[in-house]
Amino acid sequence: MEKSVLIKRLKNKFISKEEKFKDYYKKSYHTYQFLKNIADPKFLKPCKGELREYQLSLLSFAKTWFDEFEKQGVKYFLISGNLLGAYRNKGFIPWDDDIDIGMIRDDFDKLIEYLRKNCLEVDVSEISYSKRNRSFVINEFIKKNPNKMSFAIFPTHLQILQGDNMKNLMTLDIHPYDYYSDDYTEEDIKKDINLIKRQKTKIDNFAELNKYLKELRLSNNKIGVKSNKIYYGYDNYDITFIPFTDWYKADDILPVQKVDYENTQCYIPNKPEKSLLINYGKDYMSMPKEIKLNSHIGYREACNVVKHSLDKQVMLKKIERKFRFSKEKKYKELYKKTKPLADLMLDIVDIKTIKPCQEKRLRQYQLDCVEFAKKMTDFFDAHNLEYFITSGTLIGVVRHGGFVPWDDDFDVGMMRKDYERLKLILKENFKSIDISKISVSKGNSIQVIDSALKNSNGEILYYNGPKYTQIYQGESFKNCRLIEVFPHEYYKDEYTLTEYKKYMSTIKNQLGLIDSWQDMTDFLNLEIKNNKNVADKSSFIYYGVDSLGSYIVNPTGPMSQDMIFPRKKVKFEGYEFWAPNDPDGYIRVQYPDYWNFPSNFSIAPLLEIKTKQKS
Repeated sequence: MEKSVLIKRLKNKFISKEEKFKDYYKKSYHTYQFLKNIADPKFLKPCKGELREYQLSLLSFAKTWFDEFEKQGVKYFLISGNLLGAYRNKGFIPWDDDIDIGMIRDDFDKLIEYLRKNCLEVDVSEISYSKRNRSFVINEFIKKNPNKMSFAIFPTHLQILQGDNMKNLMTLDIHPYDYYSDDYTEEDIKKDINLIKRQKTKIDNFAELNKYLKELRLSNNKIGVKSNKIYYGYDNYDITFIPFTDWYKADDILPVQKVDYENTQCYIPNKPEKSLLINYGKDYMSMPKEIKLNSHIGYREACNVVKHSLDKQVMLKKIERKFRFSKEKKYKELYKKTKPLADLMLDIVDIKTIKPCQEKRLRQYQLDCVEFAKKMTDFFDAHNLEYFITSGTLIGVVRHGGFVPWDDDFDVGMMRKDYERLKLILKENFKSIDISKISVSKGNSIQVIDSALKNSNGEILYYNGPKYTQIYQGESFKNCRLIEVFPHEYYKDEYTLTEYKKYMSTIKNQLGLIDSWQDMTDFLNLEIKNNKNVADKSSFIYYGVDSLGSYIVNPTGPMSQDMIFPRKKVKFEGYEFWAPNDPDGYIRVQYPDYWNFPSNFSIAPLLEIKTKQKS
């Protein structure tokens, strides 16, 4: 083999792998962003797996200390993400893995005294900002003192900890709050925050910085005097990263109140809305722009979302800066970062409460599609063709009152008698797409349809193919609208589901040997004519042998005749359409678990294909 040929093959192999992982990454990132945008944060479900186990273990650890605080007369209150979780979800935010509480300074100091008498203290003099060695020092400490109740005083907060390695380390972060004199102004606090931040760059040792901050606080006679003003502790400024918006009034925090948190009683501020407003702004009841899985269970490097645009050039440039190995490995790493987030969203988003599609392009396509569907179903009605909404469109009717947020087509069904009449009526009224040019091996169906649409002058086109009838309108495949019609069949009452599945499996295997779409259609038409188990009328209905669903979907049973008839009108995206008499029963034959996300979840598969086509 010539060297050039070998190099070309190796190059193609490498590019193939690179493209595979790039595709994986983009899909996982898209899934994460898409689901985040349609999720209602008030109705999120708890996370699953290792993260959930860690949350519950952490809560048990924290509860031990909450009980001890009460014994010692130390008042605390949930803050930050835990307060948001308590207020919004009655427990952990599903992607959270820590517990943050606040204490007024007197209680904070009282707790430190108690801890020094009863627990081991981490020597923070070994920790510096420049070395970034905090995790290392903590790890070494717990290795020497496994599972001993310990604490560390950082320049920003107090941490109670217990564990024998960083993966299962239990921590409780406690942040001080101070009273400020009534004449202490917004300008004063901003000035002091900047002073502390500048000083932090000069004092590298944690113990020395602790000492400096304490001296600074005690020397300021406007801090610690009981008043109606409360804010983050003087030694807590540099971690808030919150632009100053307002003071807490004393009664915003005190007296604290008890609430349910993961079936545990915890204290929160008297007016939690005020805390959330100061921390997160007015949109605190919305999903965050970016979700981060934290580090306690091994996600330290794997799960922080990469902040960048999916624009190709921008993406590649940022990846190049971040990683120094092959492009395949780069995309692998990006995939590792976003896949856990996509999986998390599929676990925690409550499908019953999701919002309509928020992606403008897809949403517009859905609206265009339903408008076309209304036009065609009115045409069916005018010709006395009895159709009914089916498949994903019917799921949308039942579950969302409109399109499934990630769907991009419109599906209807017809009984065989009407379906065969439809073929004739379409032939009389519209132009057909020549499917004799389409073959499986060439994979050229889109190209043939695209070419036909470009020559259609915007007229309606159709084809009666080996799977269903598709009706199109548009100037190209990329911008076309379509409706799919699936044939249904009455079968003899004694015909069993086992027999049906066996028959469909045989058909599927035979179709695998045929390359031409026209030959497939001819073969299926012959099967329809010769199928002796079909009845003119019966109690049971299955998908027709020529229907996509007949050999792709694994039915759990036949549809009873009264699941479909008499049909009933339903509202869908502002229009009325005919639907089966029992939509839920009909759907469950195909999709028994349709109230959960599908295992093969994908966003707008048709639109994705269209995007990849060259106009």
